[in-house]
Amino acid sequence: MTFHCVSGRNPVEVLNSLQNSVLVIPSVSIGNIPQLSIDLLIHNCELKSVGYLDDSSLYPFVSAVDYVESKLAPVAGLSTALEVYFSESLKLTVIQQRSPILPNCSGQFLKTLIIPFIYSVGFSELMVVHSKDAGLKGDATTSNKFETWSNSLTSRLGFLNIDDKSNISVVNSPGDISKFSNALVTLLEDPGQKSLGTLKPTESEVDVSNLLRAKFPNSLPMSGDESISSKLGAGTDATIPTTLVSEFVYEGDNFGDAEELTNKIAALLEIDTRRTWLRPKSWSGVYGDRPIPVGSDLGIYS
Repeated sequence: MTFHCVSGRNPVEVLNSLQNSVLVIPSVSIGNIPQLSIDLLIHNCELKSVGYLDDSSLYPFVSAVDYVESKLAPVAGLSTALEVYFSESLKLTVIQQRSPILPNCSGQFLKTLIIPFIYSVGFSELMVVHSKDAGLKGDATTSNKFETWSNSLTSRLGFLNIDDKSNISVVNSPGDISKFSNALVTLLEDPGQKSLGTLKPTESEVDVSNLLRAKFPNSLPMSGDESISSKLGAGTDATIPTTLVSEFVYEGDNFGDAEELTNKIAALLEIDTRRTWLRPKSWSGVYGDRPIPVGSDLGIYS
């Protein structure tokens, strides 16, 4: 696993600054609701980009840097498929995943990237956000729009304090949320996975790590590098408190669904909630940026 920090900063110092913060991870699921919710957190909670993770397990992606028109002018630079944002005041870290995992690479993505990142940094809590097809609800009689699961008693009690809790149901296992969530929780609860980021490196891995540090001083290869792992003030044998949050949606115009999910995330994390979320520039073209053409002049004959 390689972490690339923003230019001019020390990657070890950046990762140490994330320690004891809450990490929020989106899954790639129906309507891209988790990604839209992460966008709202980034642009409304003043999260700053601190770097990006190796995205070799994802489809290639690059774009302009997103921004909120009413707050900022266009920002120079590029966005990649897997970026890390952080708020010191909120002690909140989020990963924004902008591209799906390549076929048959989910295990590699979790084992060689996400798990080492979690244990190398030492987050205080983990939250995974997900969305599910409302048309495939198992219980057609329930009106609950959200599902949650947690291995933390504190988080489970926190569910009871959320406003409008009548639309939230607590499930019995992470597998009830999604296969991705179940795989992640299973790996986190396996003591053998906690050493993935500190395995004894092979000679070739040492050579690659040394080359990366020489050529790319803002990058930090953590997997298979004991010297790097020893510099990070992280590592714990305790189970990381993990919360899963999922929303049932119908695919279509899902901006409202994303705002609802973001409100639930904010309530669970006990951060500022608002009725109106500022939307980034990229949202303006998601469903087209012009009115639907109608009539014989502008419609199907145009």
